[in-house]
Amino acid sequence: MSTLSIILLISLIIVILISIFFIRNLLFKYEGLETLKDSYEMVFIDFIRRIQDSDRKLKAIDKKGAFEADDEVGFFFIELKKIQVILNEFIDNVYKVKPDKKESIKNP
Repeated sequence: MSTLSIILLISLIIVILISIFFIRNLLFKYEGLETLKDSYEMVFIDFIRRIQDSDRKLKAIDKKGAFEADDEVGFFFIELKKIQVILNEFIDNVYKVKPDKKESIKNP
């Protein structure tokens, strides 16, 4: 083997070792981000379920007609219903979820 062949072989080994090191680090970072994504997804699914539960409760309260629009509580209740409508539209548009079907939550 000539000197040039030895230098090329050593250079190739060094490049391969450096590549293995970078690939290993990227794999660990990817696994960490995947775990973080899963935990955020669980929190978001829980948030969606809470929104759906509050929607059912607001509709049940509204059916009773317990709140009048002429006092402060009635005004707050109307505003709370508007916020609930906005949240429901967000869930319907982004996640295609129906309020009564919790198991239909899907990834975007």
